[in-house]
Amino acid sequence: FFFLMIRRPPRSTQSRSSAASDVYKRQVHGEMTSYMWILILNLVLWAAAADETIRISLKKRKAILPLKYDRSGFSRANDGLELNEIYTIPLTNFANTEYYGEIEVGTPPQILTVVYDTGSTLLWLPLVECGSDCHTSNRFDRTLSNSVKLYPERQKKLEYGEGKIFGFFAEDVIGLKNSPIRVKLPFLLVHKDIDFSGLASDGIMGLSPDDKFPTFIDKAFEANQIKSSIFSFKFSSKSRDSFLYIGEIPKSFEKIEFLDIISPFYWMVRLNKVEFNKKTIRISAKEVLFDTGTSFIILPSGFFELFMKSLPHQFCQERICLCQNDLEKHYPNITFYFDGMKISLTPNDYLINPTVVNVMPLTYACLVAVSKNKFDFVILGDPIFRQRGIVFDKVKKKIGIEAPELVPHISYIGYCIIQAISLASW
Repeated sequence: FFFLMIRRPPRSTQSRSSAASDVYKRQVHGEMTSYMWILILNLVLWAAAADETIRISLKKRKAILPLKYDRSGFSRANDGLELNEIYTIPLTNFANTEYYGEIEVGTPPQILTVVYDTGSTLLWLPLVECGSDCHTSNRFDRTLSNSVKLYPERQKKLEYGEGKIFGFFAEDVIGLKNSPIRVKLPFLLVHKDIDFSGLASDGIMGLSPDDKFPTFIDKAFEANQIKSSIFSFKFSSKSRDSFLYIGEIPKSFEKIEFLDIISPFYWMVRLNKVEFNKKTIRISAKEVLFDTGTSFIILPSGFFELFMKSLPHQFCQERICLCQNDLEKHYPNITFYFDGMKISLTPNDYLINPTVVNVMPLTYACLVAVSKNKFDFVILGDPIFRQRGIVFDKVKKKIGIEAPELVPHISYIGYCIIQAISLASW
């Protein structure tokens, strides 16, 4: 298959700067590497049986030259641009497991790519000096920026279950191409990372709601460079047509229904119940995190085991399943109930077919984009963003869901009573 990058639980959380979804950073090793080889073996066997030829296409990334900026850090070409209602940032789809876009860093600007990550707080980028100590990527050259400020005494380590990054804080001008948005932002310059070889982007830009760590969008709003701090995402299974929208809700979105977030640090909402094919599942998880930085749907361990048992075992080997259209009726829908609405994930949403993005042009097998964690909450990663637009409103502390199915709303106390009755009769 391709290099899958799925975040894993951390050994420890060092501070609030490691947001809830810092429990998962996209990586290549351990469990996912074994699934990669299982998938390749199965595809070879199935293709041989069908007497077809396997073709694996590889794509190179194009280098983009920096634009000319003056020493102030702001392009004179930007002076004539008016303040728009909304800015649209195209995202690159890497194998349906990572969506990343470009940013400009420094003066003159250097073009780097980041995952715009709603599940973490900090922007971090690799240094040129990192060499072989960092994953293969473009790097930030601090010697080429005349606006950078370095704070090497402020060292920082972020530790994950199977990955770590080491760096120090800096501040420089961060901008978006073809827009007047350019702000000074603190970020982490990484001089070493471990087990991040599967990351397709150069770095990660955190977009959590934590007020202690203002994001790029917060800074742009404070500087009156955008009319609103609202931002939203909508992904696609195609190599193109995935976007981050900043400043307003896109008019192309269907009716938006909003949920209150229940944490000052994470884009997390209350979960009322879960169903598999309209059958209520007994789980203890009561929160859901919406995270653009996680490749899969992440379930608590017990919940995950129930889901795996619901898969048709005659079509699946571990997390590799046949995914031809006539077989999809055998796979369960997963329905998540929130306050006044529900969202259902179908097999089309959680079965990743690599042929869609031309990574491996075969149609026999799919990877089940559902994994597990040791924590007691659900993470809705990339599959939910491919299904519908999701809006993030930091000022009002709300998440907007595009076109959910509305259900009768009950109070939280009423919900607890129903849960108690359900558990007593289990």
